[in-house]
Formats: sequence, structure tokens, C-alpha cells
Amino acid sequence: MRLLRLLSRRTEIWRIVHRGRRRFSGDPRFHIDFVDQGLAPRLGRTRDDTVLLTRICSAWSKAMERQPFAAETFQPHPWWRAIQRSKLEPVTRALAARDYDSLRSMYRNFFRDPCGAGVSGTAFGKATRGSATGASSKQLQLIDALHRIDLWNSRTARRWELADLKTPEIGNPFGTVVNGVFVRTGCEDQHYCAQKIIDLAGSRRTPVVAEIGGGFGGMAYYLIRDQPGVTYADFDLPETIALASYYLLSAFPDLKATLYGEAELSAQTIESSRIILMPSFEIEKMPASSVDLTFNARLLFDLSPKSLHDYLTEIARTTRGCVLHLNRREPSAAAHAWFQANAPQFELIQREPSTWNDARTLHPNEMEYLYRRQSPGQMPSEPDRPAC
Repeated sequence: MRLLRLLSRRTEIWRIVHRGRRRFSGDPRFHIDFVDQGLAPRLGRTRDDTVLLTRICSAWSKAMERQPFAAETFQPHPWWRAIQRSKLEPVTRALAARDYDSLRSMYRNFFRDPCGAGVSGTAFGKATRGSATGASSKQLQLIDALHRIDLWNSRTARRWELADLKTPEIGNPFGTVVNGVFVRTGCEDQHYCAQKIIDLAGSRRTPVVAEIGGGFGGMAYYLIRDQPGVTYADFDLPETIALASYYLLSAFPDLKATLYGEAELSAQTIESSRIILMPSFEIEKMPASSVDLTFNARLLFDLSPKSLHDYLTEIARTTRGCVLHLNRREPSAAAHAWFQANAPQFELIQREPSTWNDARTLHPNEMEYLYRRQSPGQMPSEPDRPAC
């Protein structure tokens, strides 16, 4: 059975690459050397991070003490437990032992180290882990990158230069070099979502944005970089929050950040912090109607009906503005049915296919949904005015 799955996947990759080569055969950017350049090590300069690692270990330890007593909704799902067993044991041991040297070594390389498994982007072959990559994997990476860049240009109406996709070299990222610019794998839709959130926030000078399952902080980096007054709150599993804490607090060392156990999650904490990083179960402590926009990407697909209900209940309770999410079609439809039945004050104002990953699959299956909370007695929104 495993052999059949492997052969099926190889056949699928061959078909995807063949389709992509036809699409980009005359494109001057279609050059494998650009992938080799993107896979080169990027171990940027780093300051002394001992204080940061101390904070991360303390917050993680406190979260892990509380995690077993959290509701089932906030426990890791089976697919994540498999990642924990196969990839994350070294980093969790380092966190528990406060082994700063080991933790530093892993986090400074997390895009290519197993500690970033599941959250650090799609790896097209083993080069991201330090081994050789085959020609088909390199072509697949290049095809995916060119598709995503072209889609990013289209979805943002070319408002941005390619250089605006640049990210810090924290974690030794990999990607593709296009027109002389290093484009980290997977960053295009993160930048797009960040800019869409900023546009939806409109004239608000200090919007509060919450993300459910923010990964290592890819979207958050662009949001915080480009919206100086934003307060960003992320809710995720403890080991993922630990990694996001390393990435975001290394990228923005001068911003006021609050980790779990450092302060109660209150209106005062939200007002005084620019970055708030908490385990998932803390979302229950968010004040009602305290969030201008709630965002999640590719999270809902692995939730049970009970967990989906619980998360959406918290989202509806805490969100006073918009809800934006990118997810697979089936859970997106289930979430929409939930909003209609349980939170009719949230009006669906945009629904469209999310085609960011179409170049790496033969079976596209993602959607983008945007809801806006209406005030009592408010008329339905105009189609061309989707702002929160």
C-alpha cells in the first residue's frame, strides 16, 4: 500500500511538473539556477538571544502545565500528534530542559530543521534539510514560486514591488531568487493576506487583529511591519507559539510583546501590547468584541464538528469587525453553515476560490471567505464596500 501511494504521488508530481513546464517554458524566470540560489544557506546575523529564549522556555513550560487540563477543542489533533512524535521531540526536550544552546541551534535554522515541521512552509525535496534535491523537485519549486508571484501581482493589482516580499533571514529560510530578489517559499499569500487585513482595517490607527493558528508568524511579520499601530494576537499550540515567539520577537525586538504567564489576557494587556502570543486555550479569556479582524488559514480542515463549533463560537464572541479565512472547500462550507445558523450578524461579503496552491496540485480545493459583523439594524453592505 505504501509503495502504491509513493508511485501515485510520483506520477502526480510528473504530471504537475509537465503542466508547469508548458506554462512557463518561454518565461525568462524559468531557470533552475534561481532555485539553487534560493536554497543556499541564509544564516543571518543574530544578536544575543538568551533573554528571549529564557522568556520562551518559561512561557512554554507554563502552557504545558495547563495544556492537559484544557478542553478537547484545544488539544493537538491526531495529525499534529504524529508530527510531535516524529519531528518535535528534540525541540520539546530542549524547551523543557531550558537547553538554550540546543534550542538556539534549532531555532536559528528552523526552516530547515525538524523543529519547524508542519509550520515552516512546503519543502520540495530534501535540500531544505541539507541533502540533495532532484531535478523534478527543483522544477516543482520554481513552478510553484512563479505561479504564486504572478497570482500575488494579480491579486494585489501590482501595488507592490517584488522587494516588498523580502523577509528577515531569521531561521535560515529557503525559497527562490527571482529578478535578483529572494522570495521565501510560501510568503506571497501571507503578504497578500496581511495587506488585505490592513485595507479592511481602513482608517483605524490601532486595530486589533487575532490569528487562530499563526504558524511561525509569516503573515504576522508583514502585518506588523506594514501596519505600525496594529496589535497582533496569535493563538496556537504551545510548541508552535514558542517558535512564533522566536521569529516575531527576533524580527521586532523593540516592540512590547506579551507571552503566556507574563500578564493576564485582558483589555489592558491588549491595549499595552503590540504582540500577544498565547496557547489556544487562552482565547476563552479574550474580552468580548475586542478584535477588529480575526484571521486563519488552513486550520479548519482538521477540526472535529465540536471543535469547529467551539472555535467559531469564540471567534463570533470576540470579533467586532471582520472574519477572514482561507481553508479547504468542505470545512469552509461547514463554517459558513455555522455562521448562518449561529451568528447571522456576520454577513458573508466575499467568497472566491483561493488558488495560491494550484500549481502544486492536480486537485485544487481551497476557498477564501470574508465576513463582516453588522450592527443591529444595519443594512446589508454594498458589494463594492467590503471594509470592516
